[in-house]
Amino acid sequence: MALDSNKFVHIKRAEIDKALSVDSVAGKRMIPPFNGFSERPFGILEDHQVKDGLPEIHTHEEDLWIGLEGEAIFTLGGELVEPYFKKLADGSEDEREIKGKSIAGGTEVIVGTGDVLWIPAGVPHMHTASGTARLLIYKNPKR
Repeated sequence: MALDSNKFVHIKRAEIDKALSVDSVAGKRMIPPFNGFSERPFGILEDHQVKDGLPEIHTHEEDLWIGLEGEAIFTLGGELVEPYFKKLADGSEDEREIKGKSIAGGTEVIVGTGDVLWIPAGVPHMHTASGTARLLIYKNPKR
């Protein structure tokens, strides 16, 4: 039986190493060519000297993070301060994505190289990095 190449993605370590060889850029960004979720549910995210996290809750999907380089500091749980729905380009709101000013009462977890962090749908979270952290993120629909 032949496999349909549209049903799977195989990425060799050399391709990941090549993507990680780019210089860091201050702030948050998705690293090309793994920088979008339109063709696949994962990407490589870089946090470089990110002091302020972006608190959020996903009601429709869970996140799986795998540390590739450096360390990211995640704040998990607690409650969003001043929550609001994500604003879309057309001015409407996406009620599946809740943003906030900060997280009150959360727990800090450090995700380093080789570490895995799973965040269920509905859990407040944000992340920062004092240096450079690169992580693989996989978005899975809520179970």
